[in-house]
Parts: sequence; C-alpha cells; structure tokens
Amino acid sequence: MKTDVTTELLKLYFTGELSNIIKRLKAKNKRQLSDDIYCTLYGIDYSIIKPGKVNTHSDPTGNRAAKIADLYYERLVEIERYQEIMKEVEDFLKELNRSDRIIIQSLVLDQPLTNVAKETGIYYEKARRRAHQLINIARNKLTPP
Repeated sequence: MKTDVTTELLKLYFTGELSNIIKRLKAKNKRQLSDDIYCTLYGIDYSIIKPGKVNTHSDPTGNRAAKIADLYYERLVEIERYQEIMKEVEDFLKELNRSDRIIIQSLVLDQPLTNVAKETGIYYEKARRRAHQLINIARNKLTPP
C-alpha cells in the first residue's frame, strides 16, 4: 500500500509509537541541561573571524542560551502538536464501529485482510473496498502535521 501522511499517522498510533514520541519529548524537556552546554570557548574558532568596519561585539554565550531556550519552547509546541494528532486519531477511531477499526488497523499495519474476514465476518473483497473508503475518510478528517 502506498504510504502517505495519514497512513503514517495511523501506523504510529496503532503501533504505540506516537505515545512514545510524546513521552520522549517530555523527558527531554524535563531533563536539566549541564553548564557545559552554555560554554562556547571551544565552539567557535575566532582566528577566522575578521571584523569589518563595524564597531560591535558579540555575546556567543548569550546567543547560545537564547537558542537553548528556543529549543525548549519549540519542543513544547511539538509536544502539543503530537497530542493534538493523537486526539484527532482517537476521535476518528471512536466514530468507527469495531469491524471498521479492525479493517483500517489491518490495512495500515500491512496485515492480510483475510484475517479480517475471520474476525468480523466480512468477506475479503468487501473488506478491501471498505478499507480504502476508510483511508479516504481518514485523509479528509485528519489534518497533516
């Protein structure tokens, strides 16, 4: 099956990887940074910097601290976005009945649809058509990141 953003999101949800991503990002934001991260003594080679006709100075440590603070808030935005995606997927799956959830899960996880016939009583051909209908519905309902 050709993968797109929607099927990748559904695959991340069904495999549990989406919640793992959220947990990892939260753990990264909770972790305290050591003081060595702010040290820029060995990060910049000042021998190649040639000031022009400008009488200014730079503050590499302050610049680095500002970038690290930006990273923290960028992660917060990323966590919120993944949580929104997870909620959208959960809301979409709540609207479906049991057999439709089984069909879409087997299609997204590349499981054979013949197993769906055993679990739901739906024949293979009907399950295949329904799976593609469900993916199209999911594409319309789930917003890409």
